[in-house]
Amino acid sequence: MPCTVSNLFRHHARRAGLVGLKPHPLRHTFGTRLGEAGYDAYEIRKLMGHSSIPTTQIYVHPRAMRLREAVEAVSSGRGHSADTRKTGTGD
Repeated sequence: MPCTVSNLFRHHARRAGLVGLKPHPLRHTFGTRLGEAGYDAYEIRKLMGHSSIPTTQIYVHPRAMRLREAVEAVSSGRGHSADTRKTGTGD
């Protein structure tokens, strides 16, 4: 059996009592945690080695509570401040 990172990972996971744990699902955890820590899609894409944002989106899973907090932040005025008023219209 060739000595690959995946094989080493499975070997050590088994030794730690984590039978069946594979490295790929941890990519989802990594992407999700980066998103929850406030890193944007471009930063996550670069860190995960993806060539496109749509690929990165597969690996980032925002929690429902985090989405609710985002909506509450905007509705209470705590969200990012952006002036959405039109300018130069003479109003």
